[in-house]
Amino acid sequence: MESPPCPSLPHEGTERFVLVPTGERTYLSLTSRGLTLIVTLNAAAMGFLNFFAGYPLALVVGAGVAGLLVDAFYARLHPAAIMLIAWRLFAFALPATFYLCYFVALMLPEGIAWSVHLWLGSIMLAGIAGWLLSHLLLPPRSSEDRL
Repeated sequence: MESPPCPSLPHEGTERFVLVPTGERTYLSLTSRGLTLIVTLNAAAMGFLNFFAGYPLALVVGAGVAGLLVDAFYARLHPAAIMLIAWRLFAFALPATFYLCYFVALMLPEGIAWSVHLWLGSIMLAGIAGWLLSHLLLPPRSSEDRL
């Protein structure tokens, strides 16, 4: 007999993420606006950790905009294990878009003390890190796998 789910955990909205087992790997399939929800709620929760200043509403809004843009990329590219180019492009676009929106949200109210080369380079490095991490999750296909 299967034990009932934990009564203290809410079940509404938990269907945002669906783990889809496909063969030997498990992939995360998101519903519509799932990435927006993840990124915005994370930024909203982290805003409460700002003990020395007011709540960073501009950064939470910037994270929400980044989530909407990334959801649009996800809907357009349809990244999957069988479409490695789309997967790698999305892995680059997610962190790069997030940090682009983050720096724009910082720039609007008070400006950024960093030079443009430094913060644009940070955006590029975040994207490159995502791209490299995509190679850990889905390694390049060998010639033996293509046969």
